[in-house]
Amino acid sequence: MVFAMALIAIGWAAPSSAQSFGNAMVVNNEQIIIGEPVYEMRSGVVYVFDRDEGGDWVQSQMLEPSEAYAANRFGISLATQDDLLLVSATRADSGTGAVYMFESDGGTWSEVGRLVTDDRTPADSLGSGLDIDGDWIAVGTIGQNSARGAVYTFRREGDDWVQHSKLAPTELMPESRFGAKLALSGEHLMVSAPSVDDGQGAVYQFRYDAGTDTWVEGGALQAPLVNAQAGFGADIAINGDVALIGSPGNIVGIGSVIAYTFEEGAWELGTMLIPFEAAAQTGFGGSVTFDGETALIGAATAGFGQGRVFTYTYDDNVGEWTSVTQTGNGVDAEELFAA
Repeated sequence: MVFAMALIAIGWAAPSSAQSFGNAMVVNNEQIIIGEPVYEMRSGVVYVFDRDEGGDWVQSQMLEPSEAYAANRFGISLATQDDLLLVSATRADSGTGAVYMFESDGGTWSEVGRLVTDDRTPADSLGSGLDIDGDWIAVGTIGQNSARGAVYTFRREGDDWVQHSKLAPTELMPESRFGAKLALSGEHLMVSAPSVDDGQGAVYQFRYDAGTDTWVEGGALQAPLVNAQAGFGADIAINGDVALIGSPGNIVGIGSVIAYTFEEGAWELGTMLIPFEAAAQTGFGGSVTFDGETALIGAATAGFGQGRVFTYTYDDNVGEWTSVTQTGNGVDAEELFAA
């Protein structure tokens, strides 16, 4: 799991201040890959870590785009599958954005291409949301159409990734920022629009229809939110027929994660998780990941800004998620562990 890696001490050539190391992080086989989108005049880099003989994580490679211009924000979002790594640079090409593709050969990554859209315009910010599953890649572009946003899907055809469709709910208003976060799993795609309804946020669902070869919108998910600026959709995770969606501003900043189950052709509202150490401005749900019956949920501002990761397990007997542990890094406040 991504957040499990945050619990490991990692050694690397330490960046200077305010370079956003750890803004995005993925695990590929036996490697940890971490983005640092603000680096050396803000072009951005991605670090690759391997275990040494002593079991410590050490930097083995630093990736940069072939077009490493200032302000690219390379490394702001990451996604990986098998020997393929996707790296967003949302401000590449004068803010249009691009997604760079890297392939691994024995653990060494090399750039092999990049994804751009057919109707790209300045300030699109392509790559704000990013995910890959099977033969599909989904990429968000929050700046398009007066920041209403859109999501593009790409499908693998032979050795190439070809743009397949563009998704954008018709009811979006300016500054909705649809595509900020997304999750792709099999025939399911969920996309957040965090600025909808005064920051309350919304998550839209799509399902791939093989008969028509289209991604069909299923509308916005029902969400039991209690205040503006709830940030519903700050992070999304899907595993099979279960989805977890974070809302770190809900309940006056305590935050929550809402569980959904796909049943009889629809996503059904389930449990709302809140931290067992509930306090204002905890930010619970800002980051979410899970695998099977274990979920890790980040609360970046818990513990006076130190941050916490909460572990939950799914109890089949009662059909609910049960809180188990919380973990902090034991450092000074404002380090935003689990951001």
